[in-house]
Amino acid sequence: MQVRFRRIAITTLLFSAIGCSNADPEGQVVAVVNGTEITQSELDEELRVRNLPSTSNAPERAAVLDELIDRELLAQEARRRDLDRTPAYLLALNRFEREKLAELLAQSMASSQEAPSPDQVAAFIRDNPGSFQNRVLLSVDQILFQRPADPAVLQKLGAASTLDEIDAILERARVRKVRQVVAWDSAALSKPLLERIRRVPQGEPFVIPQSDPLIAARVIATIPAALPEGSGRDLASQRILQDNAIETLELRLRGLRRAAEIEYQEGFAPAAK
Repeated sequence: MQVRFRRIAITTLLFSAIGCSNADPEGQVVAVVNGTEITQSELDEELRVRNLPSTSNAPERAAVLDELIDRELLAQEARRRDLDRTPAYLLALNRFEREKLAELLAQSMASSQEAPSPDQVAAFIRDNPGSFQNRVLLSVDQILFQRPADPAVLQKLGAASTLDEIDAILERARVRKVRQVVAWDSAALSKPLLERIRRVPQGEPFVIPQSDPLIAARVIATIPAALPEGSGRDLASQRILQDNAIETLELRLRGLRRAAEIEYQEGFAPAAK
């Protein structure tokens, strides 16, 4: 089960330790690039990340494999130039290792969750109508952007009256961003966020500063899409497991913090509450 660990943004860049061999491709090896193997498992994982089935047709799989080969060739060239010894690479590798281990811990703890009872499922559906009988699909004009280094930029975003104005503020501040029209499913949104969105008049912008990357958006259209009863029960069970996993992770993290010896350098400690 996929678990969204709220405190950690999971990177999509995958570093893998790949063995070397001079043998021709056979068995679990699907290609060999200058002696470095690309395995069936790596190809299947790449298909999964792209939301493609492992049984994808041959041309589709071949195209993805060619991209893996290109990626490996570029990685080999980078190593020849000693780019794998640069501070930027080592920082990225260290960041990925910590995030991936945290993600694996989240998945491990989530897998031990007990299935909710029918009464728990029924209560969850009753308490979250926006995800079930009142479910809607939202057509959203959104901007994904990195957190600005200057806090004043966020203050300006909060005062903006249109999404175009927000876009212009980010442009002037030279903040990296991507704007696109997408579909949001109310069943996938938290109850507080859904209630907040519904309080905003349609067409007016809102900013979600807790996300990573940050999101500024406006709702273009709302389409009713109530879930059938059977599907609703399955989704409710998944959401309960997810919420329980998040709560378990946060409790464990608080315990780890209490037990850990953490020393902040001067000027880096969080403000006292």
